[in-house]
Amino acid sequence: MKLLAIGALILILTPVPFVYAQNTSNPPWFFQGAYLNYTNVLIQNSSVHKIVNVSYKIIEVSGSRFTYMVIPGELTSSNYTVEASLDHLNGFPALNSTQISMLNMGNASFMKIIKLPFTEVNITVKTGVMAYTSEGVVSSDLVVTRVTSKLDRSLYEITYTNYSTYSGVLLNMKIKFGNETKYVSNLVSTNVPLGILTWPQIIAEFFGVILIVIIVVYMLRRYRKARIR
Repeated sequence: MKLLAIGALILILTPVPFVYAQNTSNPPWFFQGAYLNYTNVLIQNSSVHKIVNVSYKIIEVSGSRFTYMVIPGELTSSNYTVEASLDHLNGFPALNSTQISMLNMGNASFMKIIKLPFTEVNITVKTGVMAYTSEGVVSSDLVVTRVTSKLDRSLYEITYTNYSTYSGVLLNMKIKFGNETKYVSNLVSTNVPLGILTWPQIIAEFFGVILIVIIVVYMLRRYRKARIR
């Protein structure tokens, strides 16, 4: 029983690699015709909200530079194009290869956050998070940005963003002011490979959690028996 528990613990503590190797220095989304379609929900209160569909499509690639079109989902808005590059993404909702590698290692130092007066910004990263999208279950890096007041230390704003571990594409975002959710964005369709988890990987994660519970219960029982003696 001891050997079984120790063996299970070693298996659990060994991280399952969900990072897929890339053949080139360019991220998987960097090709002409790549598109990302999002549904954004702006919430005013519990009964009033606005849904806006926005699409991003790369229409031209030249070296490390590219041009993408933004297609707002409102009839009153017109499409417009944006010039960008792999070094300056200029609003395109994805990461370049260097940023993907950094984020996969839990490093989000490349993210520039504009600080409001009398506020403090703290960024944390959790890697290997399973994100549920319309494309399937995707391994992601979760970035949590907390903005707090320097005056009374209260939470002013918190933003959750999930990026695909493999492609660096933004999967979803949620912004809360205090305890109220004010903005939610979700990727609804794309032709970019996201590195979707296979069922064996999902099952492995599920059984990993079960093994953790078994080990914790076993350790607690051993501890209680030792105290009784």
